[in-house]
Amino acid sequence: MKKVLCASEIESAYTNNENNIEIDSETIITPLAQDLIDEYELNVEVKPVQSKNLNPNSISKELILSILKKILNDNFLTKLDSNGLKVIDGDSLVFQDIPNCLNNGTGKYCNFHLGDRDQTKFGLVKLANTEFTNIAKANAYLYISSGCFDISIGQDSCVAKQGDIIFIPKEVHVTIKVLKEVKFVYSINE
Repeated sequence: MKKVLCASEIESAYTNNENNIEIDSETIITPLAQDLIDEYELNVEVKPVQSKNLNPNSISKELILSILKKILNDNFLTKLDSNGLKVIDGDSLVFQDIPNCLNNGTGKYCNFHLGDRDQTKFGLVKLANTEFTNIAKANAYLYISSGCFDISIGQDSCVAKQGDIIFIPKEVHVTIKVLKEVKFVYSINE
């Protein structure tokens, strides 16, 4: 954004006995300001515009991580090697709130795309003191890593606990009621 040097600034400089005024090469001098500069015989020094380079000491790991997340538009960073090994950096995980959690409970999730972005999704979920209902849009597998919940699929229900693996078929009505704060891994094949 360009700066403007106006008459009031010239009056102020003259009143404070400042004979030299520094501006950058993009500053616009108003006609009245130019007249006052000439009248008061002030010196105007034009300096080149300073580039806005970041100080390397001000660049933190967190700043780089946040920039990369915005560029990649994902909620995680993946380390790759030439053999195709992928490692998701756990420090880079960003969980998003699950909307419509009941009973003042909380729910968060984080999605990952492995392989073809349109076919396989993988993610993590954390739920506490909540219940929610959804219709499965695709076949899904859940692995309960901690805690437990009551899950109803259609008319059937059961308690899923740590270590259990659950298959949810596409287009069924699913209700989950958290019994003990739960964390699970899911895989969805669309």
